[in-house]
Amino acid sequence: MKYVAIDIGSTKCKIVKGKHFEGNISTELVSRFRMSPVWKNGQFVWSVGQIFENIVEGLGKALEADYIAIDSFPSDFVLLDAAGNPLGPVVAFKDQRGDRAVNLPDGREVFFSTAHIPYPGDTISQLRTLAEEEPELLGHAETFMFLPDYFNYLLTGVKTVERTMASASNLLSALTGDWDYDILREIGVPMRIFPSISDPGTVLGPVKDEIAKEIGYSAQVVLASSYDKASSFFSAPRNEDTCVILSGIGTVLATPSSRPIVTEEAFDGGFSSGVSAFGEYAVYKRLYGLSMIDRLKNEAPDGTTYDMIMEEARSSECYSIVDLGKLSIDKTRSMVDVLNDVLEEHEKISERRDAAAILYRSFAAGVKKELDELEKLLGRTFSRIVITGGGGSDSYLDDLVAMMTGKEVVIASEDASAIGNIALMMLSSKELEAGDVGTILENSFTRRRYRRISAL
Repeated sequence: MKYVAIDIGSTKCKIVKGKHFEGNISTELVSRFRMSPVWKNGQFVWSVGQIFENIVEGLGKALEADYIAIDSFPSDFVLLDAAGNPLGPVVAFKDQRGDRAVNLPDGREVFFSTAHIPYPGDTISQLRTLAEEEPELLGHAETFMFLPDYFNYLLTGVKTVERTMASASNLLSALTGDWDYDILREIGVPMRIFPSISDPGTVLGPVKDEIAKEIGYSAQVVLASSYDKASSFFSAPRNEDTCVILSGIGTVLATPSSRPIVTEEAFDGGFSSGVSAFGEYAVYKRLYGLSMIDRLKNEAPDGTTYDMIMEEARSSECYSIVDLGKLSIDKTRSMVDVLNDVLEEHEKISERRDAAAILYRSFAAGVKKELDELEKLLGRTFSRIVITGGGGSDSYLDDLVAMMTGKEVVIASEDASAIGNIALMMLSSKELEAGDVGTILENSFTRRRYRRISAL
């Protein structure tokens, strides 16, 4: 069987083909296109019509598939009118609409209801702003959908919301597994607009006839773990002695759990729980640093690569470590200046290489700190760390994580979201058995290992 994963990121979309043969999964990039919100009528909005056209074009380039599934970043959503058309602009998280929210539910209340710690710009804050500023829009809305759900609707005509994405929105009750109607009532959003919630792996049905004609084949559309971090997590070989670093611009540390962890200790430590797939949960915590390294690269002259930044960090003799979560990021100031705000007088820096060294070492130290806290929270010890996504391509970063944690570090695939998406489709189609997936993923996508090194 052939599978096509549509992996929608906040800056680009990748369409990836996959197939299983003799105990291995192979993938092939079919197409990619840029994702960039546009400034329109005083807002950053997504051109969802253009995005869908690009998706359909990419599906045509795949030439054939038996199953299709979509994953995406969280937070942003589409409101549909009674005819199934977008009602109002599809506002992007970049617009920072959620920052204007007032009278939000208490963060502790939200956590103990949803197992998810609120964050700036999340769905709940965006909806609260909408309820305050444009209540008539919500009054005319017929259906609420996250971006992958909307594109699935365009492909199949089926209206539903996938569970892992709902779990990442602060709108899913950890107790009932349904929409948290108390929170929806508190933020002033009509409950009638929220469709049924469906589990990852659910087969929605075939693409519409007109879509099949345009792409040249018919295929079944399956619900991936639509939240891209949940798909990434599903791609990683994991068990109870393993933590996974889901790396990217937004990076989290995650580990499997049989239930959501909703305790005072979890809230105080900043640990959320989210739905994974097939009854599994993930406990996770945000890690700071990789987006700052990305910013450092963007501040550098044209032609500067990530490898060049890495080698500069490796060559620096600066050994300072800071709490990256406490940095006050100001887009008008360089990362050198931002770091100098928290460095002691004798530690002040002036060169990019030293800023890079601090970011690298501070990221690895942050992994060590959060890993220790997670072990204490769950009462278990981790023996290895799996790194997925682009962070695994950075050998110096991987070295530092291995040294500072004293754990075995396993480097998995850069295309983690697409691979997790494909693996889940293979389970849904019954081509793979649940007990075989971990071994097949590890055999197919493990790139290298760092054996345990004594911690610094």
